[in-house]
Amino acid sequence: MSAPSSMVIFGVRKLFGEDFEGFESLELRRHPWVQKANAAGLRYWWDRVNDAQRAAHVLYIGDIIAHLGPEHRDVIGVLPNDLIARCNAASDKISRSGLAPDFDPPQLWCQWFDDF
Repeated sequence: MSAPSSMVIFGVRKLFGEDFEGFESLELRRHPWVQKANAAGLRYWWDRVNDAQRAAHVLYIGDIIAHLGPEHRDVIGVLPNDLIARCNAASDKISRSGLAPDFDPPQLWCQWFDDF
């Protein structure tokens, strides 16, 4: 089952179109980006999006702060000092992983996912 959801993540982002040749390796968790994320202790999420840049898919790698929606939680609270610590830890892991050059800079992302 699939349902609309929102995700909050501190990390890096990569937008890509339908012509991306790595879908199968992402799905099978064999893509080098996924392997680097796993080795660094980072989480990742990829899905279809309706983005202003006309990208068809997005991949996030970092620390998923919240995933909200009918199939996930409906609310989450994070204390400021805990959020800062999580962001700093994720930033350090991203730096060590070698992922950063292939992605948008690390930042706090909030993404809506339609039910495709």
